[in-house]
Amino acid sequence: MQDLCNVTGQLNNGEWEIFDIKGSRASRPTENVIPNYPDQCIYREIILGFVYREENDRSRWLTHEEISEGVLNAIRLQQDRYIIGQIEPWVKRP
Repeated sequence: MQDLCNVTGQLNNGEWEIFDIKGSRASRPTENVIPNYPDQCIYREIILGFVYREENDRSRWLTHEEISEGVLNAIRLQQDRYIIGQIEPWVKRP
């Protein structure tokens, strides 16, 4: 990964972004490790959650379409951390 970072930095001659897409477990502080990237790299984290419907007490993982739309939104919004779906209540994960 470090080689990729070095080459990307050289090609772009400045700042560049990396979008790291992770599963819901990454929302837990003890489970999430953010790699050490060079200063010119802007690190963006996207966490995939789930969908929970309280009315029928059911949950499900995100669909491909929800993930795709969420990733595009995350790229547009340029937030350091973006969560697609929900990550709480944790005990309701599918």
